[in-house]
Amino acid sequence: LSCLSMSNGTVPRGQVRAASHAGSWYSNDPGRLRAELDGYLAKAQMTAQQGAKALICPHAGYRYAGPTAAWSFKNIPKAGVSRVFILGPSHHVHFRNTCALPRGTTHYETPFGPLILDGAVLDELRQARGSRGEQLFVDLNNSQDEDEHSVEMQLPYLKMMMGEQNFTVVPVVVGSLSEGAEQAFGSVFAPYFEDPATIFLISSDFCHWGSRFRYTHLPDDRQVAAAAGKLVNRPEAAPLNAAIETLDRQGMELIEAQDSPGFRRYLETCQNTICGRNPIAILLEILRQRPQMFPSCPRLRCEFVHYSQSQTMPTRPSANDSCVSYAAGVIQVA
Repeated sequence: LSCLSMSNGTVPRGQVRAASHAGSWYSNDPGRLRAELDGYLAKAQMTAQQGAKALICPHAGYRYAGPTAAWSFKNIPKAGVSRVFILGPSHHVHFRNTCALPRGTTHYETPFGPLILDGAVLDELRQARGSRGEQLFVDLNNSQDEDEHSVEMQLPYLKMMMGEQNFTVVPVVVGSLSEGAEQAFGSVFAPYFEDPATIFLISSDFCHWGSRFRYTHLPDDRQVAAAAGKLVNRPEAAPLNAAIETLDRQGMELIEAQDSPGFRRYLETCQNTICGRNPIAILLEILRQRPQMFPSCPRLRCEFVHYSQSQTMPTRPSANDSCVSYAAGVIQVA
């Protein structure tokens, strides 16, 4: 049995989740990866002067989403942070009205070194029950965990930004949730959210547009024209990209407004393929419920600080053309 030497002891290799997407979705060479991420961060701006309480980050391969993700991670508040929750959607295993937690895993590998999971908090979450006494969390085995990329894609950036600072990670893979389940998980996570030493990372890409994603809905021309002043894609230069961005920004504005019911109606109406819609919905429920649960809590504001897309689309796309959108959101004290 091989072992991994850690500052707090020796951990059996079987309890470590491998960086399974290193070498494909991002470099497995620490020097090359650091240089790449440093390059993205150099072009990003810090927008939360006191540090963020939560971040919305994309999770595609770094050559696609890395520049936008840098705008989120630039706002990591290193000082005073000892715990990081990472909520990411499940892409491979169907979970209905539940979230999954790694079972028996103590560390996650990254090219920059391992991250320590918060076993005590994971055990607390496993005890959580819904209004009818149902178990809210299920187990995620190591094979399922290593197949999923939504949490892993946050780890190298997080480890590089935090450096040698001591902190733990609480990884949560979020299933497909009903309105009631969104509210239940909002209630479970809200007390952790209020801990000054805890931050949340919400892992999500935005619109997946094209025949390969079975989604080709677009807003009408009037909506695009009305949004033109807010778009990074000029409608006259890239009309299809501008239309996709318009669709995304309709949802982003509801997130910025912390409008949980509005975001739910938006998804029901346009069916935008935001893969992290359920983690985002949990975040919105936390933000909605926290003033009721903690009347003296500080008011927070949410702002999207960067937006990009995987490619410029032709005016007349073929069945092989597709586009994925990425957005960086920062939640901080108002």
